Amino acid sequence: MSTEEQDEAQITRNDEAYDIEDDIQDWNALNKLTKNSEIIPKRGEKDFEPDGTSIQSSLLDDSRNAMYQALSYPRGHNSKQKLISVWMPNEKRALVPHAKGGFFKDMGKTANFGKKIQGLWLEPLEVVYLVERGSMAIFLGNGGFEKFLNDPNETHFDYDENLMSLSLSHIYTLAFDGDSKLMDSYIVYAYLKRHGYLIQTFRRLDGEDQYSKYKQLQAHTTFLSSILRSTTSAIKYLFSRPLFTTFHSKLQKLGIFAFCSFHDLHFKTKHYFNYTSIFQALKLIPSYSSLDSLKTCPPKNSNYVVDFNVWKPTPNFSKKNPPNPDFHICVVNTDKTKFPELNELQGLFNQINYKFPSDDTPDVPAKSTKKPKKPQAPTKREIKFQRQKERQLKLDPKIQARNAYFKLRDNKLKYGASGRSIILALVQSGVVNFMNVGEGDFALENFGTEDLNEIIPSRHHGIMWNEKY
Repeated sequence: MSTEEQDEAQITRNDEAYDIEDDIQDWNALNKLTKNSEIIPKRGEKDFEPDGTSIQSSLLDDSRNAMYQALSYPRGHNSKQKLISVWMPNEKRALVPHAKGGFFKDMGKTANFGKKIQGLWLEPLEVVYLVERGSMAIFLGNGGFEKFLNDPNETHFDYDENLMSLSLSHIYTLAFDGDSKLMDSYIVYAYLKRHGYLIQTFRRLDGEDQYSKYKQLQAHTTFLSSILRSTTSAIKYLFSRPLFTTFHSKLQKLGIFAFCSFHDLHFKTKHYFNYTSIFQALKLIPSYSSLDSLKTCPPKNSNYVVDFNVWKPTPNFSKKNPPNPDFHICVVNTDKTKFPELNELQGLFNQINYKFPSDDTPDVPAKSTKKPKKPQAPTKREIKFQRQKERQLKLDPKIQARNAYFKLRDNKLKYGASGRSIILALVQSGVVNFMNVGEGDFALENFGTEDLNEIIPSRHHGIMWNEKY
């Protein structure tokens, strides 16, 4: 290959504006490469727009033949970097005898068979992903391999000679075993892995469900609040008796007590002097806190479960002791399953890893042994944020507090005071769409409002507009 051809075929990986998916693959450029070349050909221009001429048909045939020729080249693994795994039919998972590479940052569980094998067990989704991307060769385990694992005297095993190599279609059949739910989960799993996310099968990191933790928090409430709740429940009980309800309905027919029993208009003037009183008068349906779903134990046999814990790319990620996930994924096949109802969504929220405010502990910064990095020039976003911060500091302290309050309050109204959210991965005919489902909290009561009380104490923080501020 000449220097000009090499420059033309080489991809500039550091160019952020370039996207290889915007180009059309030039198979002729791929055929020009030698077997030892590591340069990826740049995609060529699309020159096969139909124009009804024989020249256009000839160009299309040449390109098609070039594609067939490029795909006919043998593909394989580098012998030094070859990663081998063995599918164990009894375990329904694969054993990697000698795990190496950066794939296992979030994959696999430790498998120890003495000094000869200190590898990893891979689940079906992980196996199919590595085989599909060409990073791992897989063999079918047999009695001879199981004997080798259990015999401490055997130190060497020839995989190519004693085991049968599996193709991608074989491992599809063995791993999925006709389970459509597992196939849908793999579509989502592979999509997220290709985009660099760290993924693990969902598990509770604290080992205790939110319903139990909520009950523990409720047990630590103050004595005064307990008396207030008891008094309120007694009054509601008395007013719910048949004698009172009959008397109240007759008064309503006469035009007396036309509103609810505890409506504000029974205790206030009926003249409106601001919008807040009008909105309060229109509030006939009570609002609920986003954590009220924890007052009832979630159903155990639900059709909707959280499938994956997902983290953004993190350099110091530990799969044994991971941090709280950035996202929780629930895979839903819309061809077979309807959209979840409210109680089913609440059950999903109650499954996830949530940290209650009382669980917050000050983080102790770990001592770093690395040398401090050289200071880098700030980005445009950092410069913009710093300028906004400087402008805020020049304002009056009361205005600063008001701006901080409304910004924080609006965020809680939109995303909920709890901050809990679920990503629904909707799979339809093999196409994945993601939908973020959060908890809008219009009441802003109970948990999650401590930071609002620090700014403006003794104030109702709900969606009702308060003109006194």
